[in-house]
Amino acid sequence: MRWKDGNSLSARAVFALLLGSYRVRSFLSGLRRVSGLSWTVLVLAVLSTMFRSWIAFAALGITSVAYLNQWLYFRYYVARAGFEEVDEMTGWEFEKWVRRFLENVGYDVEQTPYQGDFGADLVATWNGVRMAVQAKRSSRLVGIRAVQEVVAAKAYYDCERAMVITNSHYTEQAAILARANGVLLRTRDDLALKLAELPRADRQVTRPVTLSS
Repeated sequence: MRWKDGNSLSARAVFALLLGSYRVRSFLSGLRRVSGLSWTVLVLAVLSTMFRSWIAFAALGITSVAYLNQWLYFRYYVARAGFEEVDEMTGWEFEKWVRRFLENVGYDVEQTPYQGDFGADLVATWNGVRMAVQAKRSSRLVGIRAVQEVVAAKAYYDCERAMVITNSHYTEQAAILARANGVLLRTRDDLALKLAELPRADRQVTRPVTLSS
């Protein structure tokens, strides 16, 4: 009997099973990233439709207003921070921008070697506490590798703390590993809120100048 991998019913079944499993995991991962307030709005919408209760409708209205305010709040600060410019930066430019940002909020910052940095782009000091910092410019969620690298860099640079800063957000696995190792994670929302607190001159987002050799 001739075996045909591509046309075999068994092969197609295995492929379909793997594809289905991947899609289910992706869907569940997406659900885990939905905020608690979003889930509340969804549940109240379902209850209001099912039971047609004025109490449920009132709760839905109040929660929806709160959700809208939260969304507008973060959109306002992200827009005010000018993150469109940050998102266009290269990894090197983002690293330089993060250094200037940390200096503006009061850290003393040392630059690590651009190559062979052992997992930390910067070493920032606040009130005598040294912190290994990795800057990750990304268009996707930042994963566990960034956390693993900065944990290793923390010991190498003799730091008490470690931090990862990104213009994006983190995967659930990265957040779990960070909590287990005491690593601070800072997202684009954190940066935007902090930038909004700075004087106007210090919160201007501009790309670092690249010097030609």
